[in-house]
Amino acid sequence: MSTPQWIMELAALSRAESDPTACGQNMNIVLTCEQLRPAASAFLQNGYFLEDVTGADVEEGFLVLYHFAHFDLPGRYGLTVMVPHDNPELPTIADIYQGANWHERECFDMYGLIFTDHPNLLPLLMPAESDLHPLIKTEKKRSPLNNVLPFCRFVDTSPAASSANEPEEHAP
Repeated sequence: MSTPQWIMELAALSRAESDPTACGQNMNIVLTCEQLRPAASAFLQNGYFLEDVTGADVEEGFLVLYHFAHFDLPGRYGLTVMVPHDNPELPTIADIYQGANWHERECFDMYGLIFTDHPNLLPLLMPAESDLHPLIKTEKKRSPLNNVLPFCRFVDTSPAASSANEPEEHAP
C-alpha cells in the first residue's frame, strides 16, 4: 500500500514506516507541538476520522499518540508528539475533531497532560479534587522510547537525506 502524497508532504520531524500486521498502523509521523494542529486539520480535510488519543510515560518525556483511519481507504496513521516531563503541554485538537475532547481529558487525568485552549479540560475519570495522575511512572520504571515503538523503521525526511539518496553523477 502506498502512502498518500499529502501525508508525505506534512511538516514533520520524521516518519516511521510500520508493519501493520505487527503494530496496526502503516506509518507513524513524529511532530512538534506546532506541527500537530496543521497535521490534524489535513487528516480531517482528507476524510480521516480520529480513532483515539493516548499517552505513554517514557524516559524522554510523555509520548502522545493520535491514530487516524479512513472508512473507505486502507491505512491507519499515527501522529506522535513528545512533550517534556517538566512542561507537559501541547495544543488541543478538540476544535478540529470533537471526539478528541474526551480523549484529551482522559490523558489529562492519567498523565497530567495540559491541552492548551481545550474547551473543558476538567477531570473525566478522576475525582475533581485529585492531583493524582495514575499512569505517571517513577524515573526508574520509565522505558526508553525505542522499547515502546519497536515495530517502526524511522525514515529521515530532512532535505539532506533525500539528496544523499540520489545517485551520484560522475564526470566522463
